[in-house]
Amino acid sequence: MFLSFYNFIFVLILPFILSRLVFKSIREPLYRSSFRERFGFFKRKDNARDCIWIHAVSVGEAVAAYPLVNNLVNRDLDCIVTSTTPAGKERVQQLLGNKVETSFVPLDFRGALRRFISNNRPSALIISETELWPNMISECQTKKIKIFLVNGRMSKSSARTYRNIHFWTKSMFEAIDYCGVQTLRHKNRFISLGVDKSNIEVTGNLKFDIALPNISSAAVDSAKTLVGQRTVLLGASTHEGEEDVLLKIFRDLRLLFPNLLLILAPRHMNRIGRVNSMALKHGFNPELFSKTASLSNDKNILIIDRMGLLPSIYCCSHLAFVGGSLVPLGGHNMLEGVRAGCPIIMGPFIENIEDIVRDFEENGGMSIIKDSFALKNEIKKLLRDSSLRSQMRLAANAILEANKGSLEITESGIVNAINRN
Repeated sequence: MFLSFYNFIFVLILPFILSRLVFKSIREPLYRSSFRERFGFFKRKDNARDCIWIHAVSVGEAVAAYPLVNNLVNRDLDCIVTSTTPAGKERVQQLLGNKVETSFVPLDFRGALRRFISNNRPSALIISETELWPNMISECQTKKIKIFLVNGRMSKSSARTYRNIHFWTKSMFEAIDYCGVQTLRHKNRFISLGVDKSNIEVTGNLKFDIALPNISSAAVDSAKTLVGQRTVLLGASTHEGEEDVLLKIFRDLRLLFPNLLLILAPRHMNRIGRVNSMALKHGFNPELFSKTASLSNDKNILIIDRMGLLPSIYCCSHLAFVGGSLVPLGGHNMLEGVRAGCPIIMGPFIENIEDIVRDFEENGGMSIIKDSFALKNEIKKLLRDSSLRSQMRLAANAILEANKGSLEITESGIVNAINRN
């Protein structure tokens, strides 16, 4: 009953979904090339063996899933990784190269999913974090494709929404063959929604097990050469409304720290022009990373306009604000910066990663501020006191070490579930 109603609604809104993709393709041309794949028209080059289908919606999920996918490939398992966004697909290709095949995920439309499944013959579907789609789950269950959720998380508000329509969604959660979740709180929420207790375990967060960026790599050396001896404030994974705040703060901070360099790394590459214009409007002289080999003293803003550079930039930053947290987007993963030894500040909107962030904050491993005024004061305090930044780094490293091991538990759970009849 629910799927019939869902599919009826989906057909009605399909023209709007396609229109949105067309609109997005104006600013991000890769969306244009995705149309056939969105309808399941993708076939692996080597279709002789079954494969594992891994779905990682965007950049964050792709980075989190990378160590697991890499280990599965090393076990001689063929893998195909799907993403929803061009940035996610590009990140998978950067991380895994030709070890896996990549595609945009089919729309949650029966015909598209059946075509994709028929073309690629997956024996298992691994979903990263929260990307649950009714038809995707239903079609895999019908074809006896095992369904795994890894690095699972369920916010309080999402759990409440699912409970309100529990009669319709319970079967979707009951279909999950293995569910590895980040915390006990998330485990209890998934069980309350229908996941079998015997199929779920707390694995921790895969993001704790992502390898530390190689500090001797050419990319890090290049970044360090570029910034030279300047003090670096990084705005990482920023969104509309956050760069403007950072630029205003930077204008005041330069009076106290004349050698300060602000590096802005917008979450979405299609906003580079907008961020550059914003910096010019504030009276600064910005430079794009891809167009400079050296920064003169009059260049006080550096804008990162290429994917995959953030780990290297963290390594040469003295302090970083991680975005999606000063505007209500739930916050982005800050572990990349922590692993690089960079002290982290985030805003109040941290719903997506609250369990991790609170652990760091309560143990002195990072700062959470409530608004732009508090952000300015916290940046000023930390830039003035290198010993405070050192204490934050030490506390953060201790938390990182204490939380490692998720990859081994998750991989073991997946392999055991694959081999289980």
